[in-house]
Amino acid sequence: MTRPFFSKDRISHFDIFEKHCDIAINQVKARLQEGYPVDFQDMAFRLTLDSATEFLFGKNVCSLTAGLAYPKGLPLANDSAFVDSPANAFTRAFAEAQYIAA
Repeated sequence: MTRPFFSKDRISHFDIFEKHCDIAINQVKARLQEGYPVDFQDMAFRLTLDSATEFLFGKNVCSLTAGLAYPKGLPLANDSAFVDSPANAFTRAFAEAQYIAA
């Protein structure tokens, strides 16, 4: 079942990963310019989620474009535009499912 996804032809398509890495780097730069720290575990999770879903399914969940999480305790961490984003709802649900399955 997974064999077609890992053929030489598909593995040579690094443009998908480059696109998502560029988005992640831009998100990190923007956050650091704001003067806030970056949760690199969250960023790596979102990068992997977006890259893998686009590579395997042809569409990604756009978790990086929803923005990176702010540190807990900041008013921005509870911003409804970020918290209620459909991409973030999926990201939270996916992380929760991984936690339960582990």
